[in-house]
Amino acid sequence: MDCDLSDIVSVDTVKRELRRAGLFGRVAVKKPFLSRKNIDKRKRWCLDRRDWTLQKWKQVIYTDECKLDLHPNKREYVRRPVGSRFSRKYFFPTTKFSKSLMVWGAIRGDGKRLLIRCERNVDSIEYQRILGLALPEMYSSRHLLQHDGASSHRSRSTTQYLTQKAIRMLPDWPAQSPDLNIIENLWDYLKHRVHLCKPQTLDELWDVACYEWNAIPNEMFHKLYDSLPRRVTAVLANKGGPSKY
Repeated sequence: MDCDLSDIVSVDTVKRELRRAGLFGRVAVKKPFLSRKNIDKRKRWCLDRRDWTLQKWKQVIYTDECKLDLHPNKREYVRRPVGSRFSRKYFFPTTKFSKSLMVWGAIRGDGKRLLIRCERNVDSIEYQRILGLALPEMYSSRHLLQHDGASSHRSRSTTQYLTQKAIRMLPDWPAQSPDLNIIENLWDYLKHRVHLCKPQTLDELWDVACYEWNAIPNEMFHKLYDSLPRRVTAVLANKGGPSKY
């Protein structure tokens, strides 16, 4: 069939018209997948806490585990002459399997923080060892301890351990909710700071991580805790869906 070239719309024309209509090409935001059950639980959790004062939020001790890679494969930018793309001076070697260490962290509203090096995979036994080190440093009867629904956190032995220690928990933590756990923002910051130091061994990685963790300004903690009422409002505004945080 004959085709009149004048009837063909170029890709550039389509893109131009989309931009004119206010639709711009952007990298999609990555957010955890939320099932209907996840969404309902997030909504209920936030509804129960929409009237919490900032003072109430500051009683919560936020915790989480994080993996720190010794040589993370990140995008690196260099300035190089034309034709030198594969010069050893200008390329960044990647590793298929980077050595890493797992750390556990806890933060409080007053700026108190703790970082513990995990000795093994964080099963119930290892998690209870970590709690045994952390709770005397971080917890008092006026606080609430937060953790997510990882199997080592909700196992029978861990539940019994926390009950025996009379630890008050922040209840019903909703799955797939990093936007409600402010320590997630600190992990991103810590990874960036550690990467700039370029440690060469796992022990160096741990030493740098401890230094950078303790060097985080208290003001950053205050801002994160201050954001909690807004995070709850944002989740409710999106009917339990993902928020901008």
